[in-house]
Amino acid sequence: LLDRLGDSNRWTRQTVIRLLGDRKDRSLAGKIRERFEHEPGPRALDWLWAMNAVGAFDEAFAGQALGHGDPYVRAWAVRLLGDARGISAAMATRLAALAKTEPDVHTRVQLACSARRLPPREAIPIIRRLLEHNEDAADIHQPLLLWWALETQATHAPDEVVELFRDRAIWDLKLVRGTIAERLMRRFAATGTRTDLARCSELLRLSPTPEDGKRLAAGLEAAYTGRSIASLPVDLAAAVAKYSGQSLAFGLRQGKPQAVAETVKILADPAADHARQIQLLGVLADAPSAQCQAVVLRIARESPDEGLRTAAFSALAGYDDPAIADALIEVDSSLSDDLKLAVRSLLAARGAWAKKMLDALDHGAIDRRTVPREVVDRLLLLKTPGVAERTQAIFGVARPSTPAELQAKINRLHKVLDAGQGVPKPGKAIFDRTCLRCHTLFGKGGRVGPDLTAYKRDDLDGILLNIVNPSAEIREGFSTSVLALNDGRVLVGVIVEQDPNVVVIRGDDGKE
Repeated sequence: LLDRLGDSNRWTRQTVIRLLGDRKDRSLAGKIRERFEHEPGPRALDWLWAMNAVGAFDEAFAGQALGHGDPYVRAWAVRLLGDARGISAAMATRLAALAKTEPDVHTRVQLACSARRLPPREAIPIIRRLLEHNEDAADIHQPLLLWWALETQATHAPDEVVELFRDRAIWDLKLVRGTIAERLMRRFAATGTRTDLARCSELLRLSPTPEDGKRLAAGLEAAYTGRSIASLPVDLAAAVAKYSGQSLAFGLRQGKPQAVAETVKILADPAADHARQIQLLGVLADAPSAQCQAVVLRIARESPDEGLRTAAFSALAGYDDPAIADALIEVDSSLSDDLKLAVRSLLAARGAWAKKMLDALDHGAIDRRTVPREVVDRLLLLKTPGVAERTQAIFGVARPSTPAELQAKINRLHKVLDAGQGVPKPGKAIFDRTCLRCHTLFGKGGRVGPDLTAYKRDDLDGILLNIVNPSAEIREGFSTSVLALNDGRVLVGVIVEQDPNVVVIRGDDGKE
């Protein structure tokens, strides 16, 4: 068998290794080691696998493999050491030294993966040395693999991870600046515990430059999206305040007068960067500011940019002002179909606004045919007296179709499709107008429903079933939830994320 391990046919070599693994004859270890030592090229990898197959791969042999000239042999030695989930102090020192000097990126990638599987005492020095490779900052895998490894250690040994940042030199490393620092701050802030928030304060205290503080503040801001920052510890709030000039969004979230005034100025400027305006509108959706209401409403009514107007509608949801409903109904006839849907979803969230929409429906200011069924269902959920009754009077009482009725509709459509051919161009226009609002196809569209790219599009029976009876089969993660808020709002959509601090719900308009 050992002679056949030198065969040129890969299948033969793999079969030999399998048979050696079945037998587990450790007495062969000496012969395998000898042949490994005399194989300078990539074929040495077969002998390394054979040693592992017979159960004789140990740290002594791993030490030899780590000094081998072929990078894949070194990488596999690291991989097999990580499989053991623990190594000696001497081997940990050896791997940390290798992490500092290893010239091959594939081996460094494996070192990052194995570091995640090792206990903190052995793993953190390896991660620290890998972070010194500035050339890996542009690699497609290594930056996030190192974050993956460090985040695991932040869970098991958070104080040891913070200790890394007492070294001034680590702040200048490209991987730390580009990938690690902001994510680490976000990781600690996301839990909301006093202990982890104290670690956030310490990181801010240790940050040596305003740019480093700005990155940390951005991480804290991302962690608190959708959450109140009123309960931030005094020392952390003070530390963030040091960099508040660097983060307008965080200052706005804190309600700082200077940040609010700057936000109003940016939102009122037609020439301002729309991406920045949308970001600020997203903050106002979480933390409404009374001083910003007028400018947000103006954007919702007048902006020529539909993306900006949609973001403004989301921001207006936090303001409990009946005048908002009047202002939006006034411009309703000039809105596109997508914007009308956003307005109807917004007005159906509050009882007082819903009453004004029902008045507009009664008077013909809003065409009842432009109100989708999901908005009608949301109106029926409101507890405001009279809303459900008036909704039923306008739209009728919805009666779920019976299985027989649904099947009859499917059969009728099947006959229509069998009798003729589709016309692709207008069909695509209809699809773009109606289906892409919720579904993604080839990277374009919404995220309310499942991605249709991989869907079997020649399965006519399956497609008809899902169109006529979309509730027949609901994929995991796309079931609808109803949230009743203490301020009287009712939100309906798909829960995309939740933890003890925040629930993120994606509505039928695609907004979270």
